Amino acid sequence: MMAAHIVGSTTVYSTIQAAVNAAPSGATINVDAGTYDETVDVNKTLTIRGAEAGVDARNKRGSESIVYATQTVFYVTANDCTIDGFTIEGDDADIGAAQGAGVLMAPSIQGTHVLNNIIQSNVTGIYLSNDSNTDACIIQHNLIQNNFEANNNWQTKQENGSRGIYTDGTVSGGYLTNVLIDANHIANSNFSGGDEDEGIIALQALTAGKQFNITITNNYLSQESKAILATNVTNLTFMGNTVTGFNDGSSGPVRFEGNANVVNIQYNSIYGNSGPGVAADSSGVSGDSSGFVVNNNNIYSNDGIGVLTIANEYDGALIAVGDWWGSSTGPSGDGKGSGQAVWANGNSGHGVSPSGAAGGTVTFTPWATALINIANIPVPAAATGLTAVAASSTTVNLAWTAPMSTANSQLIQRSTDGVTFTTVATVPPLLNSFTDSGLTSGQKYYYRIVGSNATGTSTPSSSVNVTPPAYAPPVAPTGLTVTGVTASTVGL
Repeated sequence: MMAAHIVGSTTVYSTIQAAVNAAPSGATINVDAGTYDETVDVNKTLTIRGAEAGVDARNKRGSESIVYATQTVFYVTANDCTIDGFTIEGDDADIGAAQGAGVLMAPSIQGTHVLNNIIQSNVTGIYLSNDSNTDACIIQHNLIQNNFEANNNWQTKQENGSRGIYTDGTVSGGYLTNVLIDANHIANSNFSGGDEDEGIIALQALTAGKQFNITITNNYLSQESKAILATNVTNLTFMGNTVTGFNDGSSGPVRFEGNANVVNIQYNSIYGNSGPGVAADSSGVSGDSSGFVVNNNNIYSNDGIGVLTIANEYDGALIAVGDWWGSSTGPSGDGKGSGQAVWANGNSGHGVSPSGAAGGTVTFTPWATALINIANIPVPAAATGLTAVAASSTTVNLAWTAPMSTANSQLIQRSTDGVTFTTVATVPPLLNSFTDSGLTSGQKYYYRIVGSNATGTSTPSSSVNVTPPAYAPPVAPTGLTVTGVTASTVGL
């Protein structure tokens, strides 16, 4: 008999929702294998574990806890919820993208963890939301496949189905930050071209200043229109991913369509795709892009073009060194080799016909002379320029320069003696400021920043110290009176 159980309670619940309703905030719910036909409204902080919790969904597994709904399956409305070890399955009919997510995160929440799930046959796999620089949304070790809406039309009906992971200003609540999408397999073998399919990871805020600090690492992405489609994003890291089998020849698999700034693309294999491997213009939203580093990638067999920017829509130089272009002679296009072409200029809009480097610059030397092992990612470089300023008697503001290195996170470390440091926060890899609170006035504190990835940690940054002052609280005024009231003035 299928059942859901609240850890620490002997009561058996026949539905997951009944267990959610009965559970106190902070509880863990274990769900037996079987099929549950329900939408689950997760309206308090909970950990909900299916029969395969803790087991990577990209591997062969045993009996599954399958949750099925014709519309949204898990609707998460509370902070710090975890959904782990389920098959999350919906109805991919033409029901409207807003109604058909496997996991729908409500706007302006934080700390959702989606781990070890098979998310399939929904209109959209995950609707993404997170609003905290210190409480990350983590999407990890999932198989996200074949999420597809028939007759989806993003141009005329503003529908956003057929995405693996999707967000925009409405979905996120207006502000999205601190998201880690790591070690997932995301594919859509139902791809049919045209309007029905867009970015398999789609970060599509329509206005500037809405999306920051997104980290996409170690994923296998295949069989769709684009691997990533991003607009209005700052501080994006795309590293260690395999990108292959994408079919939008007029756009390309790693695609930025306006106002993308500080973008770190390293140690990816981008091959066997239609269109340019990496492309930036402003065909989606207005606003030039800038600050791209495209280093140490394998970029080859992508219809002849490896990297393309539109000169009047990309500001400054694009750095693309240490890449394998499919030939030991380096890139063609703006280069003189026979490998994948690099162009610092192309047609406006979605066109990819190159016209030379007039007005644009791509730095591509030196290049790799053989295929790069993208699993062999080096440890990160250290942050520089760390400063610490007391903002009050109990808070300190930190600021630093985060390098374009191989970090997938940064550790904020604190000490009271300058010798023994403790990590007080983990923040995104390109974040460059942090406020530490709850401190003791008059105590000297030392700080340093350490970059981290799966290979190891960087050398620490140079440490700095600061002493929050022992301010005395102000004395409350007394004897307040009101005098001299007229039609337009009040005397206090």
